[in-house]
Amino acid sequence: MLQEMVTEKKALTVLAKRQRKKRPNKSRWDVSPRPTDQRLDFPPEYEEVGAGADPSEEDYDLIGPVILAYNEAFQHRRPTTRYQYESTINGFLTALKLHENLPIQMIDREACQRWKASLLNQTIGRKRKAISTQQKLKAFGHFTRWLVAQDFHGFALDPMRGLLLPARVVADSKTRKEAFTDPELAIIVSALAPFRDHDQPNKREFYWLLLSLMVTGARMSELLDIKAIDIRPVEGIHCFDIKSSEGRNIKTKSSHRKAPIHSQLIGLGFRDWLAAGTTPHAFPLLSTAGVPLVSRWVGDLLKSCGVKRPEVSAHSLRHSMTVNLERAKVHPSVMAKILGHALVGRGVEGTTYLQSLSYPVKELAEAVEKVRFPLSGEGVP
Repeated sequence: MLQEMVTEKKALTVLAKRQRKKRPNKSRWDVSPRPTDQRLDFPPEYEEVGAGADPSEEDYDLIGPVILAYNEAFQHRRPTTRYQYESTINGFLTALKLHENLPIQMIDREACQRWKASLLNQTIGRKRKAISTQQKLKAFGHFTRWLVAQDFHGFALDPMRGLLLPARVVADSKTRKEAFTDPELAIIVSALAPFRDHDQPNKREFYWLLLSLMVTGARMSELLDIKAIDIRPVEGIHCFDIKSSEGRNIKTKSSHRKAPIHSQLIGLGFRDWLAAGTTPHAFPLLSTAGVPLVSRWVGDLLKSCGVKRPEVSAHSLRHSMTVNLERAKVHPSVMAKILGHALVGRGVEGTTYLQSLSYPVKELAEAVEKVRFPLSGEGVP
């Protein structure tokens, strides 16, 4: 069955050596909706068994309706997470040439092994690192475990059991992210300057989003979907009110916070730009594009200004803020409240006694203002 594929051990060795393929040369600024509902084209030789099925068959479930039920059960997921899971399932069907009118029992142990081998052998799509392959295996494993939990016929055992990559292989493929240096931040700000008054509104949003991430240390997902009404004065200080809302989930309980807006960002005209918006979201076009695509745009910017290296990405702006707060000798618990981290320490103090600890927004803002950013240098409006 797998004669044309290399052994799993050899595939893992090859996977560790290969690098990603260069992505197709297309516009990075295309913010058209992602094809989450795109119907797959299946080969004509596959008979639609649903058309001629015996209506008396009791344990007969089609792939299409089952996947719809799964998506409905987890519709509370964030849009980007929902898209990742749906695209993984669609990728599985495409790779194995299955379609929605085949029995769900076609997703068996052998099919899952073939799909894993195809991912390792890079036979479908672009070359993948071990970490992205592991993410796909985990996502599809969640679907198969749901099939077991729902007592679908033929799923007494999880067909994806034991198919995850070894932790060592995944760990070796990871690159530990680092903070930007101060000169690198200055270069990034200068590279962003032309975007401030750009003809394309999504590039203007990109300018303000990246500067907002820089001066707050927030996660991209926390600001990308934030509503304009949640950027407001709190105790007389302008803040990003980061909280869960309808259709928007925040990572952890500690992530819910009031993040003060640095005076340097306000001085550049952030409030005026925000007031000129006409939609509920502060960054409507980038919110539609989603975190993965916006992260790619950040990568393109870093390459264009010569600061791209494996250790830095959009998330490095959060690392940079953390490093700068530490340099400014901000107390660790204040730093945790600014960044939306759990309190430092795993003892009874951090897990129990200090859970109710809070700081006035004014005190958080004073800590943020100890950090200075290159937002008024050469090339910056």
